[in-house]
Amino acid sequence: MNLVVKLAYSAAVAVFLTLVVVLGIRTAYEPPDGPSYPAPSRIVYPPGPVVDEEMTAFEEEERQYQEKWQQYQEDRQDYRRNVFLIAGLIGLGSIASGVALSKRLDAMRLGLIVGGVATFIYSFAQAGEDIDDIAATAILPVAAVGLAALLLLGYRRLAERDESASEGS
Repeated sequence: MNLVVKLAYSAAVAVFLTLVVVLGIRTAYEPPDGPSYPAPSRIVYPPGPVVDEEMTAFEEEERQYQEKWQQYQEDRQDYRRNVFLIAGLIGLGSIASGVALSKRLDAMRLGLIVGGVATFIYSFAQAGEDIDDIAATAILPVAAVGLAALLLLGYRRLAERDESASEGS
């Protein structure tokens, strides 16, 4: 296979791997829906006196909305943490698989590695502003396991290449 075809194949594997992970997560695990803000019961124009009953009802709706919003934020944080873990682990697994494959499959290896990196980046992007809350509990162990696996597999792969290059000379 010539270089251009190998690179195109690698890019296709990377793109489709990322799409399958992202769309698979979105299909199987939907994000929570945010609450809708309560609409005023009536609009008075020109401004007139507000009836106490209407104000009390609106204040109650506002209080209920704030409770729903707080619950939504907690649910969204859980969702983002879970998506971060799922996509991050799949990304690391893809990278490790790409490193572990036979050197004869270099085009596939490159696609898995690039797709794994893209998936891992997606996991961080999905975590968004909640990354600080997730960091202490999730990022460090995932990153440590990923780094250890990559170093181990990379070391074995590089040692194999060095041995085969030595034997070939």
